[in-house]
Order: sequence, then C-alpha cells, then structure tokens
Amino acid sequence: MNFKFINKGLFFVMGIILFGVVVSCTDDDVFQLDDKEIKFSNYHVDWEQKGALVIISDIVNGFYNFADGGDAAIGFTVDDFGGNATAVNVYKSLNGGAPVLFKTLNSFPSTINTTLAEAADGLIDLGSVKLLDQFVYTFDIATADGSFPSGESLVVNVSCPSDLGGTYTAATSGQSTDSCCPGTVTVTSTVELTDAGGGVYTISDWSGGIYQAWYEVYGVDAAYVAAGGVSTTIKDVCDVISAEFTEPFGTATTLTGSVDADSGVITFSWVTGYDDTATVVLTPM
Repeated sequence: MNFKFINKGLFFVMGIILFGVVVSCTDDDVFQLDDKEIKFSNYHVDWEQKGALVIISDIVNGFYNFADGGDAAIGFTVDDFGGNATAVNVYKSLNGGAPVLFKTLNSFPSTINTTLAEAADGLIDLGSVKLLDQFVYTFDIATADGSFPSGESLVVNVSCPSDLGGTYTAATSGQSTDSCCPGTVTVTSTVELTDAGGGVYTISDWSGGIYQAWYEVYGVDAAYVAAGGVSTTIKDVCDVISAEFTEPFGTATTLTGSVDADSGVITFSWVTGYDDTATVVLTPM
C-alpha cells in the first residue's frame, strides 16, 4: 500500500468536505455589499463592535510604469462601509519602510490619482527609484466611536507594462514523485490567462494539464479543472514570471519563469512540497 497515495487522496477528499462546511456556515461577521461578500475579520476589525471598513475599488493601472518616470500614474477609489467614517488617513510606505501620511480624505467615495513622483516624495529621491520597488498604501479610519487602522492595503509595484492575457497552447513535461505516474510525462493542453491588472493574471491551469494526467485517480479530473481547482494567480514583472500558492493536495508550491518579449512565449517551472516538478511552455494561440 502506498502511503503517498493514501495521503494525497485523503487530503483531497477532506479538502472537499471542509470546503463544503466552510461555505455553508454564516455568522454576523459576513456582510453583503452589492454583489461582494465582506468579512469584517478579514480587515482585522472586531465584527461585534461593527467598526468601519475601507473598501478599495476602481484601480487604474495598478502599477507605476518605470518607463514613464515621475509621470507614471495610478488611480483608485476609497470608500467606507459599516461605520460612517468621518475621515480616512491614507499612508504610503516604500519596500516595507515606515509609513508616512499621504493625505486625509473627508468624503466618500473619494478618488485618488497620484504619480510616481508624488509617491516617492518624502520617501526616496525620485532618481533612486528602481524596478521592483514597492509602494504600499495603508489606511486609518476615524469614526464617531474613535480611530483605528484598517486591515486594507494597496500594493503598487514599480514595473513594466504587461499584456499577457489570452489563450495559449501549453506543452508540459514533468515528473511526479507518486507511484501512480512514474517517469517523465509530457502533455499538451489549452491554458487561459485572464488579466487582473498591474501585471497580475489568473491562470486557468498552472500545471499546464499535467495534474489531471497524473492525479485524475485522486479526483483532479476535467470537472475539477474546469471549476478552477488548478487555477492560481501569477505575476509578470518586466517579463519575469512568479507565483507562490498551495496546490490541491495542500503543499506550498513555487513557480518561476520568464516571457520571451519577441515571441510572447511564456516558459515557467514549478515545484511542489512533494517535489513534483514540471516545466510549462505557453505559446500564444
């Protein structure tokens, strides 16, 4: 009897059961805002006290385009929910440094449009800003009941334009450490990248089709894949691809690769906590 077979199969089944339990439970922590479900605890707010929340929406660009220098611009809308905020203080920080006050908002919703020069002001000399620098906007909320920090934040990278959304043919070759599928396996499939803005994409199947080929016996079948079971978020920063996520059997997985700027071909490799590994080549269709 193969222990890993039992381990993977049991984890997958228990995951399905626990998912059913989680989505079926509701409590006063959960609120519905239009078509969006909001949990106060996700924002580090005590739902019993019904504190106000900061809601970020309508993000424009999502990154500072390094090629545009100080004129690189982003925009986003700040709104409150749940506590009738009288003011929101917006702070900015760079690469994990101490936050400084950026501006105070007194009406909601409010739209913020800001440039890289404005983001850098008071944090770093504009000429010293470099690719992969990360500006983070955080928020404090003032209400009639007092002021407190919001758990919401907006991360804005200094990056390059990215246009990878579309349909790709995936050619994947890899090796599983499970006894179900020894040796090197090669598969082809179709993968979709959906643009989420700011160089972030949802990839429909990060495994490039090989998880279904390996682990259909454990339930990773066509229906599971179609339901998003092997979907995740990847990031493109100046043609460098990366992601960190949990694969269907519960282990941490890292993904790294690159984009060929001339052909648009994306090549990445990933490795799971089981040491399953594969290389995926995505060719635009």
